Amino acid sequence: MADAGAIGENGLRVDGTLLGVQTALFSGIHLGDAADPLMAFVAANTAQGNPTQPSQEQPRAGILKDIFWRVVAGLNTLTIDCKYTGAAPRLIVKQDPIRGIMADTLYAAPSGDGWVTITVTLVIPTAGVVNVWRERTEKDIGKVLYWDNLLT
Repeated sequence: MADAGAIGENGLRVDGTLLGVQTALFSGIHLGDAADPLMAFVAANTAQGNPTQPSQEQPRAGILKDIFWRVVAGLNTLTIDCKYTGAAPRLIVKQDPIRGIMADTLYAAPSGDGWVTITVTLVIPTAGVVNVWRERTEKDIGKVLYWDNLLT
């Protein structure tokens, strides 16, 4: 199970556990700079969740940076569930030539009603850590975006 340290319970479930204390799976999970105005709006939502509440609500457009995903040499898969209205959110796998990622790579959420899953599958030549960002592209604050159930 993975948890993220020192950020408190924020509604995002990682490998079945709400974020709390870091384990070896991730080198760290950060939800952005506290000085970033976007961070004032990111919080747990107790009415939504997959498979159960809570989830993490991102009500404003912007990027939540720095999920450090520990990868092995070979096949790696990361999934995250999201529920949204409006423009599809996406994951951004950041460029890392050492890991064979030659440019930032975008993975958009599929369309659908209710919860959908974004899946990232990578074949990595060298084990290490890959940086993944979550992006809300929808600018209309009347639309919703919830994140939950990050699995590796």
